[in-house]
Amino acid sequence: MEVHMTQMRRHMRVINDGDCSLGEGIKVAFASVGLKEVNQHFGLAKGFAIYQISESGYKMLEAVGFDESKVYESGHSEDKLTDKINLVKGCVAVYSNAVGPRAVSRLLECEVHPIKVDEGTLITELVESLYARVKVDDLPGWMRRFTQGKKAKNKNISDASRFDEMFEQDWGEI
Repeated sequence: MEVHMTQMRRHMRVINDGDCSLGEGIKVAFASVGLKEVNQHFGLAKGFAIYQISESGYKMLEAVGFDESKVYESGHSEDKLTDKINLVKGCVAVYSNAVGPRAVSRLLECEVHPIKVDEGTLITELVESLYARVKVDDLPGWMRRFTQGKKAKNKNISDASRFDEMFEQDWGEI
């Protein structure tokens, strides 16, 4: 038995002209059809918007649409999530209306934090809220740990020294 699932159909990337780079920052993804509000379940999402947010501003980096032409075998195939997981790798978070336990596990393995928000939550409100926090270096503790972990990997810091740095972080309640 075959089940029709999704695969990437449209993928738009914003290309920098060299003068509009935001520098270091965070990337976040939003499960959305229409690119204005979060209105999709992660695993069933027909579209995503990916933003970069830094101290100097924010911008949309990518807009991706999926269609239902890809065919998978029936059952709980891990392949159903692969395209979406690969798309959001490198983001610190993905916002959606819901996300299943398998997807949560796979996202966390890729250091992408799933965040559930109400259907219709405006993407601009979420981005502006994150931007306000990034500007004053007031990221939530979990996001700070995710971003510091990514920076450590990018700098090729050994596992031992990465854990030493984590040990010295403020682990107080948020």
